Amino acid sequence: MRIIAGRFKGRKLLAPARGVRPTTDRVKERLFSVLGPFNGDEVVVDLFCGSGGLGIEALSRGAERAIFVDRARDSLRTLNRNLTPVLHDADGVALVAAEIHKQDALGFIRSCWPQGHVHLCFLDPPYGDPKGGECLIELGRLHGPRLGLIAFEGPDVDISIPQGLTEERRLICGETRVTLLKGGDRS
Repeated sequence: MRIIAGRFKGRKLLAPARGVRPTTDRVKERLFSVLGPFNGDEVVVDLFCGSGGLGIEALSRGAERAIFVDRARDSLRTLNRNLTPVLHDADGVALVAAEIHKQDALGFIRSCWPQGHVHLCFLDPPYGDPKGGECLIELGRLHGPRLGLIAFEGPDVDISIPQGLTEERRLICGETRVTLLKGGDRS
């Protein structure tokens, strides 16, 4: 795994030792080619972040801030190791803004969601985990009007689109499907 493009292009990313299925470089490349460029003012949330590959890719491409959410200790340890080299330069000057929350994704959506507009939310739950669908429902119900896009990654199966969100596009990469859903705000 590596960072595909942007200011940290080519940097290798570590994967947690077990229990995590990182987004492949091929899927990341396809997804970010569709998402297009960042303007430098975007807030990105990476739910079920694992190693943080999607959020770090967004930071590398110019997102203003990334919020990483996971409850697994191994994932958070790997995330910290992946973020450390991109957070500050050699003089200690901050290069990117990142927050890490050791929390269940559903609990984060319900109680810690950022105020204001969220440009992009990566939602990549473990395949078959019903919390992915629950998270989609809560995102639409609680935050749909202040949410740009959700990139929901899962196996090649249909998902139910909850109220407050509309399907914009599906990307199929082998057995992986990324469904792009939009909220009420596309700024």
